[in-house]
Amino acid sequence: MDLEQSHQELVKCVVVGDTAVGKTRLICAKACSQNVLELGQLMSTHIPTVWAIDQYRIHKEVLERSWEVVDGVNVSLRLWDTFGDHDKDRRFAYGRSDVVLLCFSIANPLSLRNCKNVWYPEIRKFCPNTPIVLVGCKNDLRHMFRDENFQSLCRERSPFFRPLRECDILTPDQGRQVAKEMNAPYYESSVLTGHGVKEVFENVIRSALISRRHQRFWMTNLKHVRNCLLQEPYCPPRPLSPQLKVPESQYEKDMRSLLSRQAYTDVVFVHNAASVHCHKIVMVAASDIFHTLFTYHHYNQMSKAHTSNSTNSSTSSSTSSTDRALTKCASDISIASSMDEFDRQKHKLFNDDSLLDWSSVEGDAFLMDNLTRCLRYLDLVQFNSFTTDYDELLCKLKKYIDEVKCGVFAKRFVFFGIEKGLFSDVIFKLEDGTCYAHKAVLMARCTFMEAMFKGNFQESSSTMIVFPGVTRETFYNMLYYIYSDHLIDSVSHKNCLPLIELANQLCLFRLISLVEERIITELVQMEMHSDINAIVLKLLEPAQMHNADQLSDFCLYQIAVSYNEICHNNSKLLRSLHPENQAYLNRNRWPPVWYLKERDYFERCVREREWSENPKSFKRHKMNSGCFCFSKSKSSRALLKGPHSSSYLPITFKIT
Repeated sequence: MDLEQSHQELVKCVVVGDTAVGKTRLICAKACSQNVLELGQLMSTHIPTVWAIDQYRIHKEVLERSWEVVDGVNVSLRLWDTFGDHDKDRRFAYGRSDVVLLCFSIANPLSLRNCKNVWYPEIRKFCPNTPIVLVGCKNDLRHMFRDENFQSLCRERSPFFRPLRECDILTPDQGRQVAKEMNAPYYESSVLTGHGVKEVFENVIRSALISRRHQRFWMTNLKHVRNCLLQEPYCPPRPLSPQLKVPESQYEKDMRSLLSRQAYTDVVFVHNAASVHCHKIVMVAASDIFHTLFTYHHYNQMSKAHTSNSTNSSTSSSTSSTDRALTKCASDISIASSMDEFDRQKHKLFNDDSLLDWSSVEGDAFLMDNLTRCLRYLDLVQFNSFTTDYDELLCKLKKYIDEVKCGVFAKRFVFFGIEKGLFSDVIFKLEDGTCYAHKAVLMARCTFMEAMFKGNFQESSSTMIVFPGVTRETFYNMLYYIYSDHLIDSVSHKNCLPLIELANQLCLFRLISLVEERIITELVQMEMHSDINAIVLKLLEPAQMHNADQLSDFCLYQIAVSYNEICHNNSKLLRSLHPENQAYLNRNRWPPVWYLKERDYFERCVREREWSENPKSFKRHKMNSGCFCFSKSKSSRALLKGPHSSSYLPITFKIT
C-alpha cells in the first residue's frame, strides 16, 4: 500500500498503564485477533511482556489488519506497547505519538489512582498536546467475581490470585470521573467477552484524527470525522438457572432389606428346623397367589387350629415371641376418616396366625395346589413336595424382587398397604382422620421411623401413634412415597409446603427433592403464559425454613432475574422478605444496579448530544396559550426546559 496517498492516514498509539492491567491482551485482541475464549487462560500466572512494534514489519497479516476505515478515512493504527513499571524510561515510545491509550483494571482501584497521580503527569510531560483515551480493562470481572468457577480458579492458583471482593470492583462512574479530570473520553473493554475492543480503537483513531484536523485544517479528507462516540453499557449475561439434582432411588435396596429384617415379621415359613421370616404385605403385593393364600378363610381356620396344637412342640417353642406379629387388621378394613368411625368399626383379627408349618399343609390338597402355583409363579427351580432348599428359596425370592417390575409392585403395594390397610400393625391418628401403615416398611424406608420403632420409645410397642398438626392428606402423600418411591400426582405448588415440612421432619430428603422437581417444572411451564413472581415470593422463605434448598435457590434466581418487574408489581411482598434475603437480592439482581444507572446515563447523554448537534429536531409545538410559562401542556414545558430538565430524564428504577 502507498502510505503517501492523501486519503490514507497513519496513527501511532502508545499504550500505557500499570503492570497486569491487561494492556498487552488488549493490543493482541486488536492487532492479532487473539480473543481469549477460556477463563483459565486469563488466570494464568502473569509474566510482564511487551508486544513488539516489529510485528508490523515481520508479519504481513498484522500489517494488513492494522488498516481500518473510520468515518470514511483509511487509517493504519500502529500500537506501541510499554512496560508498566513506573521507573522505566518511556520517552522513546512517546515520541511523535498521535494518541495515548491509558489503561487501568476495573478490579484494581490502585491502578486507577495511578492513572491520575503517576501516568497523567508523565504523559503531559512528554506529550503536552496529545489526546488521551482512558480505558477500563477487564470489564467482565464486574459481574464474574461472584462466579463459582472464577472463585475456584482463584483458590487453585492461590497465592498468585486472591478472590475478588465487591469493594475491589470499580464502578463506571469512578472511571468516568477520572477521565473528566483528564479531559479524556472513557471506555471499557473485555478481552474475554470482546466487549468494547472494537469501539476503543475506533475512538482512539477518531481522537487522533480530530487532533490532526485542528493542526491541518486544510485537509478535506478529515472534515467528516466525528467526535468520539458514546459507548453503550455492557449488560451482563442473564445468570443460568440452578441445576436440579434428585438423589438416587434406594427403593429396591430397601425392599430387599425386608427379606433380611426379622423385626415385625408377620409370617414365618417353617420346615423341620429351618424357618423363613417374611412380611405378608410384601408378598401379597408381589403375587396374587399369596394374596389368595393369606386371605383365604379356610387357611385362617386351619392356621388357628394348627398353632393351638403346636404350642408345645419343639419347633414353635424355639420360635421367640418377637417372631409373632402384633394384632393385624383384616383385609376388609378400610381407612377410617375419623377416630369415631374407627372406633365404630368391628375389627376382624387374625388370631395367632404368624406361623405356617409347611409340613402341616401337605395333607391339604387345596393349599398344596395354591402354594405350588405360587412357587411356580415366582419362577423357582423344580422341586418335589417342598424339598427345595430354604436358602435357595430366599435367594429366588430376592431375585424375584429384583426382576419384578417396580411400577406394578409399587401400585399393588400402595393399594393393599395404604388404601386397603391389609395386615397393618400401626395406626396414625392425624388432625382430620387416620392412616394405616406397617412398621417394617416404615423402618426400611425411613431412618426416623426406624429409630422410633426400634428404640426404647413408647411408639415401638404402640399400635396407635398421634401426629399433631398433620392432615390426613399430607400424611397419605408421604406414605404414598414410602410405599411406591413416587410422588403422588395431586402435589402442586398450592399444597406442597405441608408435605415438604413433614418430609423435613422425617428426614426424607429424596421426597423433598421430588417435590422440588415437581414444583420447579410446574412453575417453569406456568412462566410461559402467566406471571409466577407472586408464587415464588410466597414459596421462598417457607422453602428455606424446611431445608428445600433447591426450591429456595430457584425462587431466589427467579426473583433476582425479575427484580425490576417485581419492584413495580409485587413491592409489598418483596418488602416483607427477611432482610438477609433482600440484601442478597440487591446484590444479585439482574440487570444489576450499576447497569441500570449506566443505561440511564447513556440515554441521557445521547439525548443531550442530539440536542446540541441538531437543536432544530426538537421543535416547539404551536400552542393556543399566549406564553409557554402559563401553558398547561406538559410536553411543551418539557421542551421549554430543555434536556437537563428533570421531566426530560428517563424513568429510573427505585434502588432499595
